Amino acid sequence: GREIGVSNYALPLLEELEEYAEVKLVVHEFEVHPRFQPHDVLTYCRERGIRVIGYGNGLSLEEGGGGAVVAGIARQLARSASQVALRWAVQRNITVIPRSSNLGRIRENAALFDFELGEEEMARLDALGEALPFYWDTSELRTARKEHVGGHHGGEF
Repeated sequence: GREIGVSNYALPLLEELEEYAEVKLVVHEFEVHPRFQPHDVLTYCRERGIRVIGYGNGLSLEEGGGGAVVAGIARQLARSASQVALRWAVQRNITVIPRSSNLGRIRENAALFDFELGEEEMARLDALGEALPFYWDTSELRTARKEHVGGHHGGEF
């Protein structure tokens, strides 16, 4: 049978898709990392068995706040902040697609499977979720019924 994937759909768009799609949604690609965790979308995907592909690491804009927490964990583990952010996603069953044109960073981003984040580190990273996306804010999108997609909501996933 046929299957589809989408990217950057906020919850109202996913719910609207469910009303008209004639084929099964199996994969959704959107921004997700320790500093941006759209729990409503993550929960929706988990409950329906939709594979999540996450992009971004939330580390490029500034070093303060959540970035400092990620950097601190990285220092403790002798890893890069990017490796820590990506490993968090892997341990949350999120497929990651890091991008770089720098060979050293490409190798670094691939080296995620010879270490693990402990429960305490995962909990600290889980607690970082910030309300604003770093790459593309989909909250201004509207459904076909012109309903405002709105912001992202917290909660566990």
